[in-house]
Amino acid sequence: MNNEIIEARFIDEGHLNVSVISKNSDGELVEDIIQADPTQNQYKELLKHTTEEEIFERTAEWKLESKRAFDNYIEPLVSQLLEKKYDSIVNELDAKKEEAKIETKEEDITITPEMLFNMIMENNKNEEVLFKIKLEIFNLDQVKKSKNKKLKTDIRKAKSITEVLSFIK
Repeated sequence: MNNEIIEARFIDEGHLNVSVISKNSDGELVEDIIQADPTQNQYKELLKHTTEEEIFERTAEWKLESKRAFDNYIEPLVSQLLEKKYDSIVNELDAKKEEAKIETKEEDITITPEMLFNMIMENNKNEEVLFKIKLEIFNLDQVKKSKNKKLKTDIRKAKSITEVLSFIK
C-alpha cells in the first residue's frame, strides 16, 4: 500500500472483511475492501501499517460514533412523535371523561349481578378489557403487597377475564 492509511475497520460481524480508507498521491480518499486473511498479500501489507488490535479498536469506535449519530438524528423525531401521541391520548381521555360525566349525570346506573355476569362473558377474551382488569387487580393491596411471584405471573399470563378473576380471593 503506497497510500497513506487514514482508517482501517472491520465491516462485517464475522470480521472477515476490512474497509481501508487511504489518501492517494493526488490527495484523494480511496476506499478498498480487503479480506482479513493473514495469507492474503493485501492484508499482510495492511498489517505493516497497523495492527489487528488497532483495527478492532477503530471498528468499536466507528460503531459507537455511528450509534451516536443515529441517536442524535432519531431522538428529536421520536420525541416529536411521542409528544404528538401523548397530546392525542390526553385529548381523547379528556373527551371520554367529559362524556362519562355527562352520561352519569343523566341517569343513575345500577348494575345487577346478571348484567355484571353478561358483561364479563361478553368481554371475556377482549384484550383491552382484560388488560384494564389486570391493572386494577395489580392495584389491589393483597396483590400489590404479595411476595407470591407465581400469583403475579399467573395474573400476567391469564388469557381471559374469568381466568384472571380465579386468582383473586
